[in-house]
Amino acid sequence: MDPLRLALVALQKEQGNNQCADCGAEAPDWASVNLGIFICIECAKIHKSIGPAVTHVRSVQLDKWTDKMIEDMNKCGNARAKAIWELNVPLCWKRPKPDSPLVHREQWIRAKYERKEFVAGVKDADRPYIAGSMQGFLNKKRRQPVDEYKRRFFVLNNESQSLSYYINCGDKKPKGSIQVSTLNASLVVPGKEHSNAMLLTYRGESGKMRNIFVYADSGQVIMDWLCAIRMAKINAAKIVNTEDANEITRDPIKMGELCKTPPQQTKLQRRFFVLDRNSLQYYKSPQDAEPLGEIFLSESDWVDTNIPHIFAHHPNMFMLHTSGREGGGFPFLTVDSFVRDSWMAAIHAAIETVKKSPEVFTFRRNYITDDYIGNKSDSMDQEASPITPSTFQFSDIDAIWDLPT
Repeated sequence: MDPLRLALVALQKEQGNNQCADCGAEAPDWASVNLGIFICIECAKIHKSIGPAVTHVRSVQLDKWTDKMIEDMNKCGNARAKAIWELNVPLCWKRPKPDSPLVHREQWIRAKYERKEFVAGVKDADRPYIAGSMQGFLNKKRRQPVDEYKRRFFVLNNESQSLSYYINCGDKKPKGSIQVSTLNASLVVPGKEHSNAMLLTYRGESGKMRNIFVYADSGQVIMDWLCAIRMAKINAAKIVNTEDANEITRDPIKMGELCKTPPQQTKLQRRFFVLDRNSLQYYKSPQDAEPLGEIFLSESDWVDTNIPHIFAHHPNMFMLHTSGREGGGFPFLTVDSFVRDSWMAAIHAAIETVKKSPEVFTFRRNYITDDYIGNKSDSMDQEASPITPSTFQFSDIDAIWDLPT
């Protein structure tokens, strides 16, 4: 290895440089020469899309380096760059992780280096979200037909702590209004159809979960909306530190397809599941407005592979044992052992979180009832009959994912 490459690799391994300057990924193998930072390959793609006038991207291993480039990298580095470009990050901005949605990572990078939103002397006028109030058009998914979006005028009011939307900009009465205290916003969107999408969730007075899917015409707009909603919630809660601010909104813990048994216990049904804090919700389709049902986890629940003997036909199943359900719990079928183990680990971690702070998760109704959505045939409530060999059928268990027998 030539001396220049050796010097560059040595810089790359220094404390601070061994993680991506933008998302924190380990062992970044790319760099922005003019910014003097080491970045991962995914963030490097975003830097390249911005252009060399803002950020000049080079591969540590593949590209040629000059003495001047090495000197520039040595003068700065990730730690010094952070002190400049992240000096004034507001509480409503949440640093992306390596697995964060592309729009989150891209807008974080553009806000830092292109729009310079976090540098010294930045004005609040350059950050429209900072007041916790905002208004403008977003495209909102209709309940029916399910694939149709309509342009709606949204108003976030920090003073009244409400998010309302109108059919037309000049309407006096909103079509819908949500209290910010009950609202969660996330860029992790199930069945994502648009790159600049956001999921708004809240519980109504009855406790039912409601999902609103929206998207904006640009990534910056949807990111501004997310930050404004987070700022409104931060203001209401009077949060002053980053750790608490990061938790003011949350992303789903895990999402994906599982197969479950309905109350009749006669067949397996393929459904889309979302694990969110202590709630395991399931939907017929990923972008349904409301779940077909919901299981609330408690500190006494657990997961394992000790499934009833009638399920021994298939190895990729697990049980969610709940103390309140007749029959012992809920059996789930997964497509393979990796998916099974990942779901078990995620649910176990959620239960452990409940154990640490059971008082936080007092709203627990371990039910999936017909009055929740009005779909009795697809419920998994506590009154379901226990599984027995005479009631369960394996006629199409392997055809659900076209699995080999």
